Amino acid sequence: MVSSKLILLFKTLSKLEVKEFGTYLKRKSGSSFKMVFNLYSYLKKIHPELNASQLEKEKVFKKISKDNKAFNKKLMTDVMSLLNVNLEE
Repeated sequence: MVSSKLILLFKTLSKLEVKEFGTYLKRKSGSSFKMVFNLYSYLKKIHPELNASQLEKEKVFKKISKDNKAFNKKLMTDVMSLLNVNLEE
């Protein structure tokens, strides 16, 4: 996850841009968007460091899935992709 397009782009944001992105995401939120917002919230907490130990997919998935689902690689990839698409906008 460390070298993903999402993380590389997220690292370039200033603190103000991270905050503004959160405001943007809140306007788009819905029940299916919850994990995407949870991923944003997690990345916001560890920004700007975003080091490898904090970005292991299994660990991040456990933190962002509030119902403690078993790790689902496809779901994690989809959530990362949705967040990346919104960040690029």
